[in-house]
Amino acid sequence: MSVPLALSPSSLIASGVTSPEPSSWNQQVYQRLKLAIALGLRRQIFLAVCDDKTHASELAIALQSEADLSQSTCLASIQLAPTQTEILEQIRQGLPQHISGSSAICLQLLGIADFTRQSANLQWSFLRQLREIPQQLSQLDAQTSDESLGSLVFWISRPWLYQIQHSAPEFWRCCTGVFEFCSEPLPSHHQRPLHRSSLSTQTVTTPRPQKTVPQETISISASASDSITSDSTASSEPMVWQFVPMSLVQLVTITQDELPGHQPLERLQQIERLHRLRPPGDRLAIQYQEFANLYRDRLQQECDLIKCARVGIAAYRQALKSWQLSPPDEPGRLLATFNDLGTLHWLLGRHDHRDRRVAELEASIQAYQQAITSLTTVPKPDIATTLHHNLGSVWADLGRTRQQANDWQQAITAFETALNQSQRQANSPSHLAQEASIQNNLGTAYWSLAQFEAPQSCLQRAIAAYEAALTYYTCDRDEMTYAMLQSNLGTAYWTLSDSGKSLENLQRAIIAYQEALTYRTPERFPAGCAATQNNLGTAYWHLAQQLPPEQALAILQQAINSYHTAIDVAASQTALSFDLYATYNNLGLTHYYLGVHPQCDPQHRLGHIEAALEQHLAAFHGWRSQPQRQKNAQDAIARTLRACYDHGGMAAQGKALNQLPATLLPEIMARL
Repeated sequence: MSVPLALSPSSLIASGVTSPEPSSWNQQVYQRLKLAIALGLRRQIFLAVCDDKTHASELAIALQSEADLSQSTCLASIQLAPTQTEILEQIRQGLPQHISGSSAICLQLLGIADFTRQSANLQWSFLRQLREIPQQLSQLDAQTSDESLGSLVFWISRPWLYQIQHSAPEFWRCCTGVFEFCSEPLPSHHQRPLHRSSLSTQTVTTPRPQKTVPQETISISASASDSITSDSTASSEPMVWQFVPMSLVQLVTITQDELPGHQPLERLQQIERLHRLRPPGDRLAIQYQEFANLYRDRLQQECDLIKCARVGIAAYRQALKSWQLSPPDEPGRLLATFNDLGTLHWLLGRHDHRDRRVAELEASIQAYQQAITSLTTVPKPDIATTLHHNLGSVWADLGRTRQQANDWQQAITAFETALNQSQRQANSPSHLAQEASIQNNLGTAYWSLAQFEAPQSCLQRAIAAYEAALTYYTCDRDEMTYAMLQSNLGTAYWTLSDSGKSLENLQRAIIAYQEALTYRTPERFPAGCAATQNNLGTAYWHLAQQLPPEQALAILQQAINSYHTAIDVAASQTALSFDLYATYNNLGLTHYYLGVHPQCDPQHRLGHIEAALEQHLAAFHGWRSQPQRQKNAQDAIARTLRACYDHGGMAAQGKALNQLPATLLPEIMARL
């Protein structure tokens, strides 16, 4: 039976929303941007990318009303006019009306999408001004005296993002975060289940939480306006690396093509020169952090994930090493670096070689724990909630890898701590969505722990957590997440049926699966539909064992219908969350049980037995690489052939034997 599916670890984010029915991706990106602004760092440049002008405006308004800023920071918005007026001049003119005694002002710059309808000269002028902004930011900051500029958020469309990357590289290199929103909702869940071996009709795929593509971390690096320029005395001789570790140099050398337009090796050479100058403060650590952020942000696009993650990890560790000598002026940087380090190790734990999986996940846990420790200097309940959520999700991945109860106990502790921290936040759509996500993951963790200890207690808590998540994720709000949770709930009830009140729990499992299938249709989510139909068939099979014979026949027929649907829908899928050949075998067992049932219509009896043989043979061929499972299919084939003889005589058995492969005949004949 497919497992309860869990929402993936976020990366210093909550599942924030900006509209009544947001996509999961947009929720994550919105929360990343919100938290990046909330940290209140100075002179950051963020690019918020959204092709839908109306949606972009709604997002900006939502940020204005929801952003949890410190008392020393305020958020304001300026509508840039598509005129010849310089951008910085428009910002200066807009600043006074927004200053309210705050010492740092974060500005959202709107209206850039309208520039595409202006003349080519004006558009090129805009790009030229962007190239000059990094140098002008410090000048603007000085002119605002006590009220300094915190960050700039440029709301742009994807065509402008492309133009900036290629036509304003100076500005692009100084951007400390790119937040790409989708105009249309995207599917937010992709099954990657694991299934448990079982050798009888009870063969079901085991629970494994559903995972999404790893969420990206928030961009909170320092402004690249402080970036290093090459020494005027620098020669054209090859760089002699005295301070930057050669391991990092080698990694950057082989990954240069992953960062087109950023010249990573030259930036690393600049860091080497800065080392030699022995700069005061934490400037060196900031440069390492910014350098690592380039690779972290690259992971949002198609790239060599493992190589980019390794470069980012190496650079972040150099930043941390520098901060040990000179603590950061802004504590939020340390928190962000530990968080990003945890996320990159988490990504490697999922995508690197399986032999290194445990080490990467343990490194991720350590980094998230250090991020949580650093929260004493940046006390924010929303960040604390998300970090504990992240930590629990990595413990859960470790639990699936090592199959140890302690890992699941640690995951539960982290998820419950996240929920406790969440209660300290004001209610908002993003907060409620995040809390529902944590409840879902908590339910999966309790389900998994039930496989090791205290099954009844753990499963009851899993059910309570799934039901709590469903109070937010209703079918009206998010149909596919609602269906996922209903499927999780069904699996929890199905598993609980082994621990008492079997009939009642099986009926509840069936109701939950049927509700999930209302939305998990073959057209909308074929893989999920096939998995849930498979689970429903197994639940029907077990329910039939609890009912009087006269009622069992109809339930067994429903099991057959569900298994057939699962097989038919799965035929078009390349990745499934359950063992399709186990479904064939279970379908054969159900046909066999129905065929030999005393209440079966004699005219249909032999037809069911022959159908059973067909399904067992399909399982036998599919399990070629799994000898133990193939042996179970072989046992079922022998049993079915005896039933052919019992109910159809030699003619029926001879017909059945003709369907067997020649290699299987000698062994089967010996058993008959």
